[in-house]
Amino acid sequence: LYLQKVVSQLIMPAGLLWSALVVLTVMTLVARRWRDSAVLAALLVAYTLAGNVWLGCWLVGTIERQVLPAKRLDELPLFDAVCVLGGGTDLQPDGTPQLGAGGGDRIAYAARLYLAGKANVLVASGLSLPGDDRNLAVETHALWRGFGVDEGAIEVVGKGLITRDEIMIYQALAKQRGWRRVALVSSAWHLPRALAACRRIGFEVTPLPCDSRSRGFPIWFLYLIPQDKGFSRIQIGTWEWIGRLVGR
Repeated sequence: LYLQKVVSQLIMPAGLLWSALVVLTVMTLVARRWRDSAVLAALLVAYTLAGNVWLGCWLVGTIERQVLPAKRLDELPLFDAVCVLGGGTDLQPDGTPQLGAGGGDRIAYAARLYLAGKANVLVASGLSLPGDDRNLAVETHALWRGFGVDEGAIEVVGKGLITRDEIMIYQALAKQRGWRRVALVSSAWHLPRALAACRRIGFEVTPLPCDSRSRGFPIWFLYLIPQDKGFSRIQIGTWEWIGRLVGR
């Protein structure tokens, strides 16, 4: 079974490209074409690291460790409002919303909080990028209703293109509604950047992380091969650190 998984990864597009780089590097070394070998070896190392699951888990872990793991539901207080950052939805071919692979857990987690009696109101926000007419908050609303959340317990804010904008909207809404105990739900790898935005404007929230991506993988050859688990984590970690640096 392990050998089948290794072969399967090697015949995937990322694995085929990696195998080709390994073969070409070895061929140039055998032919003593040192300059070509150096270039190919550098490309091989860079590509291996870009899709490496161990490096990806470490990079994401440097972010996720900045927030404490979420408590069990029965240990949480009742929140006046639970605000959920957008970006957790996707669309099915017929245009109906579904939980997205890049953060859908935050939507499901918020629904669990409400159904467990830990939230009076769930707040959905977020718009898609310019040129895309998707309203992420409306999509989240539809999913929550499907989970059994009452209509009157959902606040839809169809604004906010970036995290910083959403945080400012939440703060204004909390002041308007008189919410004192506000929770902020997002993916564990995204929450530190969101909390930094909260601190800059003096918005006090209780962070509730979910959708962790830093769990380690065994030291097997299988995970040395560049693959989606590695590329996605490297992308997430790099994106979040850059976003933190530029204040978005």
